[in-house]
Amino acid sequence: MAITRMNMAHDPEPTWAEPSWVEVYSAANAIEAQMLVGLLQANGLQAGLRGLGMGGAIGEVPIDALATPIYAPPEQKARAHDIIMRYEASSETPWTCPHCQEENGGQFEFCWQCNAPNSFS
Repeated sequence: MAITRMNMAHDPEPTWAEPSWVEVYSAANAIEAQMLVGLLQANGLQAGLRGLGMGGAIGEVPIDALATPIYAPPEQKARAHDIIMRYEASSETPWTCPHCQEENGGQFEFCWQCNAPNSFS
């Protein structure tokens, strides 16, 4: 019997970076890295990873060894940096969903009530 990997919404396949791409950010872990790659892609940029970090070694290695670099084409580096900096600045600020008016914590990319995206504006 063959075993196949299910591609579930909570377990997306990562987007792999091209060799010519440059590092635009070092995420704390693979989960944050995949979320930020999705944010960059949602904003029309190309972005990806070259590895998934050492998440399986949590507790066995120093915390900084878990960092996962995010890569983008060199010509998109400045825009990617701006988007990530806006994300970081907004992550502490609660936001009100424009669709259902629910208040969400700043760390949420989508409204927990209706799943509308945070525009990070």
